Amino acid sequence: MNNNSFSDSEEFEWMKDVSDSIFLDGKQLEPSPIPSGFGFIATSGSDSEVSTRLTDVPMPMLVDEPQPGPSRAPMGFDYVETSLTPTNDHVCDVCKKSFTRKDNLKRHMKKHGDHANHACSECAMKFYRIDKLQEHLKTHEKKKTYSCEQCDRLFSRMSELLHHKRVDHPAPSNPRVRQPRPLARNSRRNALDVFSSDLLIPSPASKWDFLIFLQEIRLNMHDLLVEELQQKRAIKWYCVSKIRFSRETPDGDIEYCTPYFCSKVVIELDTSMIDDHIEQAFEKIKSSFDEFLENGSGWVFDSVIHMELKTATYHPLAPSSYIPLPPKLAAKKALINIKNVDQKCFVWSVLAALHPVEKDPQRVFHYSSFEQELRLGNVACPVQPCKVPIIEKVNNLRINVFGYEDEKVFPLYISKREDARVTNLLYISQGDNKHYCLIKNMSRLLSDLTKYKSKSFYCYSCLHRFSNETLLKDHVPYCNEHTPQRIVMPEPGEDSVLGFTQFKFSQPVPYVIYADFEALIQPIQGDITKTASHIPCGYAYLIIGPNGLPLKPITIYRGADAVDHFLKSIVAEKDILAAKLHSITPMDMTTRDLENFQKATHCNLCKKWLGKDRVRDHDHITGKYRQALHNKCNLQLKQRKMIP
Repeated sequence: MNNNSFSDSEEFEWMKDVSDSIFLDGKQLEPSPIPSGFGFIATSGSDSEVSTRLTDVPMPMLVDEPQPGPSRAPMGFDYVETSLTPTNDHVCDVCKKSFTRKDNLKRHMKKHGDHANHACSECAMKFYRIDKLQEHLKTHEKKKTYSCEQCDRLFSRMSELLHHKRVDHPAPSNPRVRQPRPLARNSRRNALDVFSSDLLIPSPASKWDFLIFLQEIRLNMHDLLVEELQQKRAIKWYCVSKIRFSRETPDGDIEYCTPYFCSKVVIELDTSMIDDHIEQAFEKIKSSFDEFLENGSGWVFDSVIHMELKTATYHPLAPSSYIPLPPKLAAKKALINIKNVDQKCFVWSVLAALHPVEKDPQRVFHYSSFEQELRLGNVACPVQPCKVPIIEKVNNLRINVFGYEDEKVFPLYISKREDARVTNLLYISQGDNKHYCLIKNMSRLLSDLTKYKSKSFYCYSCLHRFSNETLLKDHVPYCNEHTPQRIVMPEPGEDSVLGFTQFKFSQPVPYVIYADFEALIQPIQGDITKTASHIPCGYAYLIIGPNGLPLKPITIYRGADAVDHFLKSIVAEKDILAAKLHSITPMDMTTRDLENFQKATHCNLCKKWLGKDRVRDHDHITGKYRQALHNKCNLQLKQRKMIP
């Protein structure tokens, strides 16, 4: 054996010497199979015969960080420096991903387990907790985009995509090819043909895509509105879209909801504006659709159910010939009242604004030569206020119309244009006759609204007064966001303070009947909106008296004639209770009741000071004294004869 090799006894002797050596520097020792930061390999005989002796005996280890500087190996051992980098020896059997800690591997394996049944609908990732899935879904919502098929641009909102198509990829001006209406259409009309409703059902191709559905029904809606307009001359309409959404519940089930998205009400007077109004209605619905997806707590679009178009007959006001101004308006010297004998007061008033004259501006002959300048298009005289936007568009004008009623001026129609000189008209009435006048000085017309005698500047939308034009310009952008209106403040006094005054409704009714029906559900086949019919098969009712207790046991009935039997029973019960309500029991007042009445300081109904104006209030059914009230309060607190 080579002299450099140690026997087992010699190795233990060396370990004892090492423990007392200055190399350890007095540090506490602990047994360890491998010293921190290095290892030893024993050599026997030659360099080719190497045997590892690391686990033969316990090795001393410093309970501290490895000391800097070169380490010394004992005689007969070669020094080998080991790496301090941790090894990823915990490997996932499914995806081969490695981990440094076993608990991290266990947590990762749960994603591959059978209980990770919460799958993302956008990607293949699964989660074993529903809240983690919901957090993950939000990342897809933020990345959700709508692509333009013509230029491949991406948009975060559907409304932005459609606006881009309308502006950057307008439809060609070729005549539209009318497509036949879809067969899946259901129409309903009332007896007087005033209201109508049309259901437009999506085709299989558009049922799963809301944008395709809107494009599919656009021409059909146009045709329906044209028909209604030709029959009724003037209509109001709006459309409602019913859409189904879905989402996964924490239990793993799928739940659905079917919200409605409604457009604004549109007044249709001429076929030339129908396409623009349909586009505005669709924009409103798409905006509501986007808002629901963004704030819908995980709801995902599922399918389109239908679009319902609702129309109604519209009866606008129609102006006529000359009407004398009321004395109060005539005294203001703010109007030009054209003395026409025809029904063109609107035409002459607008021309008076475009071609002003100094002398006798109320005479028609000043403007007869300019009559052909004002194009009316398809609008017939007399011009209704709701048709003013059509004339504005044809003639590139800006026209406002104000009404006058109860000696007050209020806006009827305010133009949305700001790029042209404004023409203000006043729409007055006398009985059934209506008439337009030109407003030549708005400040003078509204002068009675303030004691300020200098020139004022008024907002046409809300008629609010400003002392200078700068303040008005700052106000207009905010006011244009709302519909035209006039702000009227109450007069100072007791009536200007809001408060509860209907004290008669604070008294409970003596008798109440609670009833409930049972019905058999019979499915309906072939109907688009109705799925089942409820057939009454029985009922029950209970009568509660003034003391809050039942007057008699509950009444129960079962049979095919449940409805008729119920009506007869309720009428009989009503006759019995009505007799009790009409009989007044005299007041039975005790000594304590009299003391309470005399000590009362405030009315128990209106809570105001009682004083000498006090009366006794008692229950007409039981005759018991209840409270001290004012006389007028007691008169309001009459016994209600109705039986709910």
